[in-house]
This record gives sequence, structure tokens and C-alpha cells, in this order.
Amino acid sequence: MLVNNIFPKVNYPNDKKSIEHIIQEYDKVLAYKLKGRFSKKEKLGYAIQFPSIVFALYIITCSWISLGIRVLYVIPLIFSVIYNIVLFKKVKDSDFEDEKIFYKFENSNVFLLVSFIYGGTFGFQTVLFGKWSNTEYLISFIILAFFSLITFMKVRVRST
Repeated sequence: MLVNNIFPKVNYPNDKKSIEHIIQEYDKVLAYKLKGRFSKKEKLGYAIQFPSIVFALYIITCSWISLGIRVLYVIPLIFSVIYNIVLFKKVKDSDFEDEKIFYKFENSNVFLLVSFIYGGTFGFQTVLFGKWSNTEYLISFIILAFFSLITFMKVRVRST
């Protein structure tokens, strides 16, 4: 009964001695579950990448903020989007089997999310608080960088 619940295509009473068939069906079910999981992540990644690009364009057009501050906010956005796209293509080409590249891809998703928060925070600051001085934007950036550093350290500790 357990075999029938896990592997619906296996005829257990007739296939008692065909362990290879059961293993093949198990691999098919497992591959289907993994592929389904990644197709959902692909949509989520592009859903975060597009607003990140929009935030980067918005930051570039904010002329009342010094170029140095804008570069501090734009570089993580652009770098994370490009890095995430490149890694996703590599992971997809290896059919999600190369664990090292997949691990890098998972970490790039965290980096993409943090950079998305950078850009979003900058956008909300400009909309809500009007024209801050460059010092206030720099202090906000340092606080965000500190919290993201703590987040990366926590993720790294949990992954090892």
C-alpha cells in the first residue's frame, strides 16, 4: 500500500522482483518534484529582477544626490541582477545537477533580495522624506550594509 501511494505507476503485486522499475519510477517522481520547485523559483527571480532594474534606473535619475552615493546604491543592484541571471542559466544548462553552481545560485538569490531591499529603501526614502542630504543617505546605506552583512554571516553559518 505504501508503494502504491508513493509510486502510482508501479503495479506492486506484479512487480515485486523488479526493483529497478521501482527505482526508475522513484527517480521520475523526484525529478518532477525538483523541476516543479525550480520553475516556481525562476518566476520569483524574474519578479525581483525587473523591479531591481527599475530601482537602478530611478536611482540613476536622482540628480540631487551625489554621484558617489548613487553608485553605492546602484552597483549592488546591477551586479546582483547580472550575477543571478548568469548563474540561473548555468544551473539550467547543468539541469540542476551541479551542486556547487546550484549553491552559488541559492546564495545569489539572497544577494539579489538584499540588493532589492537596498533599492527599495532608497526609493521609499526619496519619496517619503523628500530631499535628504548626502550624509543621511550615506548613514542609511551603512546601516543597510551592516544588517546585510549580519544576514550573510547568518546564512553562511547555517549552510555549513
